[in-house]
Amino acid sequence: MKRYLVLCLLCALGMAHAEPSQPLIWYNGDVPIKIYAHPDICASAQPKQGMSEVSQKDGFYLYRTKPSGDCLPVYSSSPDLDKSTLYAQDAGIVAQFAPKQSKEKIQKWLAKNGMEGKPLSLPASFLIKKHQGREVNGIEAIKLAAMIRASKEIGVVFAQPNWREQASLH
Repeated sequence: MKRYLVLCLLCALGMAHAEPSQPLIWYNGDVPIKIYAHPDICASAQPKQGMSEVSQKDGFYLYRTKPSGDCLPVYSSSPDLDKSTLYAQDAGIVAQFAPKQSKEKIQKWLAKNGMEGKPLSLPASFLIKKHQGREVNGIEAIKLAAMIRASKEIGVVFAQPNWREQASLH
């Protein structure tokens, strides 16, 4: 009962984090990585005027609000954001296809599967920005990356969410 009252008080004061989601899996190459979404927190590399900062972690300013614009979705390696690795997610999916695949063949495969992407500097690598005409972001991007990775139609080396590297606080 005491814990419930403390939690209610923290919620009323706006100091309690929402519980993270059930774990999701993304693949770093062939290695499955378990992560937890924090839908009530977003991350920005720059301070935001008029927004109440929750904390700073790994070079990001964290805010208690839903992700939008340049305030990115936040994930962590354990349910406790304060005691785990932070993942901030830019829009899109980074995918690398077998080197023998031509840019044209990859773009044709993407279009056939309702995706739009642009080539990256690495050979046979693309940033996939849209699926079914909508920007790919958040949990949808994590799930779509797993689907691309599992595709047997075209050689996929890896497909993962477009994670933002640690920000600099300079």
